[in-house]
Amino acid sequence: MIPLPRPYADEIIGSTLLRGARWLGIPPKRLAPLLRGGSTAPPSPILPSCVGHIAEAAGLSSREILYGHTVFPYVTAFMDKRKVMALERKLLGIDPMEESCFGALQTKAVVPFLRLCRQCVREDVERHGESYWHRSHLLPGVHLCLKHRASLLETNVPAKGFFKMILPQEAKSRKYRSSLRPATTMQIAQASLEILDPQHTWPRTADLRKLALEKNYIIGVYEIPALKLAADVMKFYGSPFLDEVRCSYEVHKKSPWPTLVLRASSVDLAPLKYLLMGVYLRSCRSLDSAPTREALGHQRPGPRTERAEYQELERQAMRAVQAHLKALIKAQQRTTVQALLRAAGIWERFRHNRDEFPMLAELVLQFRASDQSERQLGKRSRWRK
Repeated sequence: MIPLPRPYADEIIGSTLLRGARWLGIPPKRLAPLLRGGSTAPPSPILPSCVGHIAEAAGLSSREILYGHTVFPYVTAFMDKRKVMALERKLLGIDPMEESCFGALQTKAVVPFLRLCRQCVREDVERHGESYWHRSHLLPGVHLCLKHRASLLETNVPAKGFFKMILPQEAKSRKYRSSLRPATTMQIAQASLEILDPQHTWPRTADLRKLALEKNYIIGVYEIPALKLAADVMKFYGSPFLDEVRCSYEVHKKSPWPTLVLRASSVDLAPLKYLLMGVYLRSCRSLDSAPTREALGHQRPGPRTERAEYQELERQAMRAVQAHLKALIKAQQRTTVQALLRAAGIWERFRHNRDEFPMLAELVLQFRASDQSERQLGKRSRWRK
């Protein structure tokens, strides 16, 4: 068995493997088959399937690696304990694990690019002679280093590509422009760090329901006002942030995830969705009164007034689209029709019921011929910056 360095505090395991390859003087591609029994497939930097081999090479127990240096405690933070134990046995090689199940776990914590804190990099180099990637900096939705209260920088290093990994001091980085309030950014970072502890006390579904009931977001015992809750959560975080962390949804769509989080279900949602709901319910004010039945998102019995509803939706969407267009013009940016209508919360309805939105369809046609459209239609000269 080849030797690997011991992981530093809060080091993600992919970073340890990268340092190990450099210590051995071999490229990461040659390290992979040595750890995976000849397989040349790159190990996941955040949750590799060869935990047992890595632990043996680093001189630690498999559970120390799994819980201290991978995203396993994060992705299983809100799962049933029996399911967590079953997944643990599979990842430790005790029981066989399906590849599809392994991939599904990783997607619950994947981020596009690795992030770093410049002060952490400086301190790591001074203390260890090298820098490393911190697990707490790489969790979805986290853009703040809690140790230094400093904004994290986004690098050009893909989070999925172990073979393309480099050390933090070698990476190019840029400042992340957050659309969230500083207090909200802090709360998300603190909550994400908290649930890395398997004994965490962060609110689960039952606790979130109690919070929602205290804030008048639940009517009676069971009924959740889907439209009101979805609209308020969207307003609190904003479409840009929710799109970035892959938690976007259509406000008027049936069962958006903010309502699913409050329902007991066998479906395991992404941990970030529980965190976002918890942060919102802890931060928002109580409603003056419980929402009306119309806010439940169900169709009223009796004659339908679908056309009137479509007209009101169209008016709301027109205002939202025009506001987004003004912002794009001011920033001299371009976008696609889909992104524009998603930001306005109307994409799915427009796509499936285009004939019900004649004015919006005309506005979309004008947009596609404008300088703000990402795709060229030929009705204007090509826009160049």
